[in-house]
Amino acid sequence: MICGTCEQKNSIEKDSETIWGFNPFMYDTFRSLKKAFYFFYIKMKPNFYKKLNEEGYTYSQWYIYYLSNNMYKYKKLHKQIVWLFQVMSEYDFFKHFIKLGKFEDHKHNTLHHYLKYMTNMGNLQYLILNLLINNGLNMTDEDNEGYNGYDYLNNKLLSDEDKLEKNILTRKYKILEKEFDNIVLLKIGDKMKKCDICLDFIEKYEDIKLYKQYIYKKDDKEDNEENGDKEDNEDNGDKEDNEDNEKNEKNEKNVKYIKHLIEKIIEYRQNCINIHKKYIKCSDSIERHQYVVDIYRELI
Repeated sequence: MICGTCEQKNSIEKDSETIWGFNPFMYDTFRSLKKAFYFFYIKMKPNFYKKLNEEGYTYSQWYIYYLSNNMYKYKKLHKQIVWLFQVMSEYDFFKHFIKLGKFEDHKHNTLHHYLKYMTNMGNLQYLILNLLINNGLNMTDEDNEGYNGYDYLNNKLLSDEDKLEKNILTRKYKILEKEFDNIVLLKIGDKMKKCDICLDFIEKYEDIKLYKQYIYKKDDKEDNEENGDKEDNEDNGDKEDNEDNEKNEKNEKNVKYIKHLIEKIIEYRQNCINIHKKYIKCSDSIERHQYVVDIYRELI
């Protein structure tokens, strides 16, 4: 038999071409780890840090789990993991690295993963939390499950019954928001600010609020086709009137459906707020939900 610490130290994937080839547990001092990583790094190609392991996790997600989990057998690994993240943070790739998601959710970054499995927030854990935030990760960023950093922390406070209900509500409003995005972003997506690299929207809700007047407007293409038809069919007045009525009815149905989506999203998010209000330390999650709810209410 071997102890949990030695099991982890000797179960690292052997890979000389990606970041998975660097084993932090081989070094007993910060200085030796820092020096070893430098000589490892200079041999690597630019995208060496992007590979996922067989379980679908990034290197940073895999190692930070041992720091977030307070199991006794992992405690002896904590200092090397802290050194590892401190050393990597000195390199340019680090800010891009920690934003990478897992295979099943490309938005589930290192901060999400860290807080999801956090069992105890000691000095070392708090140190790495600040390091991640100072390098560009945000507690309010959501993954594809609809959870942000505050949610993962607050979920540990909720009862099992409330946690289950909140998970159901979250899935419901995320499905509707995806449908809402598919409809609305076709109308205003080209006006919204996007990241130059990943093309994700930078200030999604603020931009939706800014361009809300376009959400219920008929597409320019549809208007142009309608005007062109009128010019070509001046003698067909009755036919044009019927077509206009059909288009107006179609637009009214679209408007009604969009408003229905918004009302249901507000309902589900408000129910999440009501769950969080039962607990003293959930103010961050309440504020985030309320912020989104208030913007949706302005669209009705």
